[in-house]
Amino acid sequence: MYPTNSSPPKGTSLVHVVSRYGILRLFTVISQRKDQVSIDVDVKDNDARTPLSLTAENGHEADVKLFLDNWANPEFMDDCDRTPLRWAVMKGHVGIVRLFLNEGAGVDASDHLLHNPSPLRSQNGAPV
Repeated sequence: MYPTNSSPPKGTSLVHVVSRYGILRLFTVISQRKDQVSIDVDVKDNDARTPLSLTAENGHEADVKLFLDNWANPEFMDDCDRTPLRWAVMKGHVGIVRLFLNEGAGVDASDHLLHNPSPLRSQNGAPV
């Protein structure tokens, strides 16, 4: 989350803000009008984070489902080579991890620190 005394990173779009703060209703309205407005659900900020990545990190399960239903790509990696699945695993969001796995998200990618989400375990070490 952004520190209270700072602004969002460069490259941050409205879809990033909506995903970071879990404003599901706003994204629902936006996604219903995507034929009238240019919306890229996979837009990347300056850290190459997608809205799906931010949503997964922050534990907004309903929002993750909504992004996946609107064709967000769960395989995009950020500048640290982390997928949205990796962020969900690191933060212990078991429901989101299961959602990604049910949607067929890959589990073989490692981030540049050589962390691998498989075997998948939550923050407290419990198997997912």
